[in-house]
Amino acid sequence: IATIFLDRQLKVKRFTPRATEIFNMIPGDVGRPLAHVTHTLESDNFEESAETVLRTLQTAEREVRSRSGRVFLTRFVPYRTIEDKIEGVVMSFIDITERKRAREAKFFLASIVESSEDSMLTVNFDGIITSWNKASENLYGYTAKEVIGKPLTMLTLPE
Repeated sequence: IATIFLDRQLKVKRFTPRATEIFNMIPGDVGRPLAHVTHTLESDNFEESAETVLRTLQTAEREVRSRSGRVFLTRFVPYRTIEDKIEGVVMSFIDITERKRAREAKFFLASIVESSEDSMLTVNFDGIITSWNKASENLYGYTAKEVIGKPLTMLTLPE
């Protein structure tokens, strides 16, 4: 996880090696304002988000894309000391690119299955029905609500 620690003036206090894959930072950047550090992300209002977190002491998160197409879940959290004093903000960047692609592919495939005029259903390794389209409803006479979670063996074609 790429992580950057900022002080209350939004100057870099420290960063993880992973952060250098997103922000063009070197050890000499410690003490510099975050606004002076270039990065590979499309969004550029990190300072505004960090200021909001400092003002409200509420965690914030959002998705940002890199210019190369990677997607990161960006989290802004107040940085507290052991004495419970707010020293700044911790920014973390979690790469969720593959998770996003898998979710998009799942929705794409689900829309194909649902719109198909052929009966399509899926079962898990235990033989339990996990999805059911409209054509299956027409063929078997059961709604998705009636069969999802039930064993495949309950199905028989009408005479």
